[in-house]
Amino acid sequence: MKPRFTLWIGTLLLSALGFALVPALAPAQTAAPSSAAPQRPSAGAAATGQTAPPFKLPGKAIGGGVREIGWDDLMPEDWDPLKLLEGKGLDAISDDDPRSEALMREIREQWDQAPARGELEGLRIRIPGYVVPLDMLGGDIREFLLVPYLGACIHTPPPPANQIIQVSSAKRQSLQTMDAVWVVGTLRVARSDTRMGISGYSLEATRIEPYRGPSR
Repeated sequence: MKPRFTLWIGTLLLSALGFALVPALAPAQTAAPSSAAPQRPSAGAAATGQTAPPFKLPGKAIGGGVREIGWDDLMPEDWDPLKLLEGKGLDAISDDDPRSEALMREIREQWDQAPARGELEGLRIRIPGYVVPLDMLGGDIREFLLVPYLGACIHTPPPPANQIIQVSSAKRQSLQTMDAVWVVGTLRVARSDTRMGISGYSLEATRIEPYRGPSR
């Protein structure tokens, strides 16, 4: 059965806004500038011999070389997940309008190609999210997608690729679908096409623990 266009668009709007509208699953502080501003030259700057502007690490340092970040920190500052909806005349498109399927396909394609932040490669992070299992075996999983809001990839369309992290763990974890967790590990900029959605990042988890509210 085809998804209803009005419901699908409404879900996309809520999920795009939801990155900031789910306070129960967010660090106490996000996108706070770091006192340290290491140089991370871009590929273009390296080619021309120029020095890139100082890069401010996202989130806050919590010790052990780990920074606690929020989901907004994974999106480039100049990228707007809702921009592609501008001028589409959504109010005039109904479920039975032939344009609805084409628009849903266009949105999905563009969100699947959402850009990641290359400067975050190799950063050790702690981030909260919901679990979408990829390899459940007897109730235990070793690989899953981490997503920013409840129901993503299961009951609602997948978020943009830059809002999905494919997490791998060296040992199996006793987790269930949509468990809320904190994940600590090394972030990689790596796209992966899974059966549950396309992720723009991967993370090698060193610690996974239940989410019990924002850190203090």
